[in-house]
Amino acid sequence: MIDDNEFFRNATLSICGSLEIEEAMRACVVATQDFIPVDRMFLQVYEPDLGIIRTLATASAEGGERVDLLTPLSEA
Repeated sequence: MIDDNEFFRNATLSICGSLEIEEAMRACVVATQDFIPVDRMFLQVYEPDLGIIRTLATASAEGGERVDLLTPLSEA
């Protein structure tokens, strides 16, 4: 069993291990999937002035990719 400090250290090293966000996210999915049920990760930014969520990257254990997807939010 892995302790909390080792788990978070490994996740942090995975995220910081590449300057390419899609590769860092892929590595993070791989590093955490034995401990947390995860099959895909998304990097999203809320843009309140536009009323949207912008998806910048997505990743799974098989690979990652940069995207530019806009998801409109309802005013409710």
